[in-house]
Amino acid sequence: MVNIAPDNAYGLSLRTPVMTAAGCFGFGSEYAERVAFTHIGAIVTRPIARRAGGSATYLGEVPSGLIWRGGPNSAFDWVVSRHLSRWSEWPTPVVLALADDHIAIARALEGLAGVAGIEVVVPCDARHAARLISAIRGVSLLPILAKLFIHDGARDTARAAVEAGADALTICAAPAASHWCPRRRAFMHGRLIGPAILPLLLASLADLAAHVQVPLVASGGIVDLASAQHCLAAGAHALQLGSVLLGDPHAAARIGAALATAPAG
Repeated sequence: MVNIAPDNAYGLSLRTPVMTAAGCFGFGSEYAERVAFTHIGAIVTRPIARRAGGSATYLGEVPSGLIWRGGPNSAFDWVVSRHLSRWSEWPTPVVLALADDHIAIARALEGLAGVAGIEVVVPCDARHAARLISAIRGVSLLPILAKLFIHDGARDTARAAVEAGADALTICAAPAASHWCPRRRAFMHGRLIGPAILPLLLASLADLAAHVQVPLVASGGIVDLASAQHCLAAGAHALQLGSVLLGDPHAAARIGAALATAPAG
């Protein structure tokens, strides 16, 4: 059992350190009858907005990863009406990823059974990050996971988010990337996901672990037991599996079970 919001009144306790990452496991309900949640510590949902919107999803293969772009955000009212009653019955906590309208949604979530926390991508600028987290904290007592990009000022952004009220830091939000798409005969721009991110993630984890005092959640490039163990060794308290779930929705449960029985060290 690991608590990734130990200073929060609600707390956020995980049976295993393995979570699903935003956008890669739907809302959990889609997999509840096929995947064993016993070894999944928490589910982070698809991004939620006040109103549905967004663009069509694009995925392009690159060495050791994918370029991802777009994807629709789901409307808050639709998500609550369709999924909340199921979440409240699960022993596995559900964390809502907020795409926009952060303050309004955070305020509406307060007191709803079935929602265990909030994850929000914060700007790279430390002042803007602090302003966003502070505003969310002002309307909600739920645990807040601030998701950071890897950049030269990540240490300052992390400190600012924590001082503003973030309970944990998710490292990292997918970096911007591009590739040439032969089918479209054009460069496609989006975000890099997959194993290619892992070396960047490990370096950022090790640095932030030495400079912030809140739990760190590793996200990016974790595809097997070895990469999960490397992230924990670098300073992560918990892990989020993302792109690997697109091809194998059982990966989080399998790695969670493997961690439980793996020899220490």
